[in-house]
Amino acid sequence: MIVGVTIIMFSYLFLLSLRQGKDARHKMWAYFTFAAATMIFWTLVLLGPMALNLFTERNVDRHLLGMLIAPQWIQNANTMTTIIGGPLLGMLFAHLRKRGINISISLQFSTALALIGAAFLILPIGIKLANSQGYSSINWVLASNILQSLADLFISPIGYAMVGQLAPRHLGGLMMGTWLIFGGVTGVLADYLSESVLTHNNIINPLLTNVNFSGMFNEVGYGTMTAGLCMVILIRLLNKITAVKTVEHPSPAVRKSAAHRPLHKGRGSPNFHRVQTENTSPPS
Repeated sequence: MIVGVTIIMFSYLFLLSLRQGKDARHKMWAYFTFAAATMIFWTLVLLGPMALNLFTERNVDRHLLGMLIAPQWIQNANTMTTIIGGPLLGMLFAHLRKRGINISISLQFSTALALIGAAFLILPIGIKLANSQGYSSINWVLASNILQSLADLFISPIGYAMVGQLAPRHLGGLMMGTWLIFGGVTGVLADYLSESVLTHNNIINPLLTNVNFSGMFNEVGYGTMTAGLCMVILIRLLNKITAVKTVEHPSPAVRKSAAHRPLHKGRGSPNFHRVQTENTSPPS
C-alpha cells in the first residue's frame, strides 16, 4: 500500500510541477532527482539490520580478539564512526568554505551514493576470500559498516534543508510530507531484497548461501554506483538549479565615493562586486 501511495503522490507532484513557473518547475524536478537518490540510499541503509545482519550471523566468522561478537554489536561501528567522523567532517567543510570551496548538495548526494555502493561491493570480495567452511572475515563487515556511516554523514543532515530550499512556498508542506513517505518505500524495498537471498528450504550452510548474498551485494552495489555516476553527470545542472542567486551591490568604497559625485545612469562601474543573497529582487 505504501508503494501505491508513493506512486500517487509522486505523480501528483509531477503534474503540479508542470503548472509552475520555469524556476519553480526546475527546482521540483531537481527534488525528484534527489528523492530517487535518497530512496536508493536508504534502501541500502535498511539492508543493514536485515540482509546484512543475516549475512553476518550465518556467513561471517565473528571472532575478534578471541571473543565472539554478536551480530548486533557490529552495528556499533556505525555509532562510533558518526561520533568521530561527524565533527571531523564538519571541520573539513568549514575549512573548505573558508578557502572558497563550496560543497554542493548534489556533490554530497553523489559522494554518499558512491560510499554506500562501495560498502556493499567490498562484501563479495570478502566472500571470495572466505575460509574453507565458507565464513568471511568480520573485518569486511566492519569496513562495510564504516563506509555506510560515512555515506550517512554526507546525506542525512541535508535532506530536509534541501526540500525547504527547492519546494515552492505554497507546496512546502506537501513536498516535505512526500519526502517522508519515500522513507517508507525504502523499507519495503529493503525487505524485498532481504527475502531474495533466503532459500526456500532455509539452508544456512555458508558454502551454499554465499552465492545468493554475493549476487545481491553486487547488484545493489553496482546499481548504486551507477546512480552515483548519473548524479555526477547531472552535478553542473543541479548546482545551477540549487545555487543561491546573486545580485550586484556596490562595495563600501564605491558607496562612499558616490556620495561626492553626481549620480549617473547605468551600472557599469568596475568596482561593483557580487555577493550572495537569498533575496532575488534588486535593492531599492
